Amino acid sequence: MESGRDRGGSAGGDGAGDADGFAGLPRFVDHPMLRDQVRVVLRNCGIIDPEEVDHYLARGGYRALESCLGTSAEAVIDTVKASGLRGRGGGGFPTCRSGSSAARQRTSSAT
Repeated sequence: MESGRDRGGSAGGDGAGDADGFAGLPRFVDHPMLRDQVRVVLRNCGIIDPEEVDHYLARGGYRALESCLGTSAEAVIDTVKASGLRGRGGGGFPTCRSGSSAARQRTSSAT
């Protein structure tokens, strides 16, 4: 599944591509800036087929969702607050802000 363009794959070898025209070049992930980094979000890139949900499930996908569906909204919000998770919108705001306000709105509209 590794392509010549991403060159960050997990397909072992010495990093010297041949058929893709990258013979003798180091792999992108071997660059000094990236060498010691641990992939979190893209850890499955090159390992699973993104169009096959069974591949995602086999790697533990949706496990957090399954856990959340078995607990109360307040427990989920408390877990997110404790995690320190931040939004990806550029402001770095704590994710629990929007979750807390959504839960409050849902609770107040139900009464």
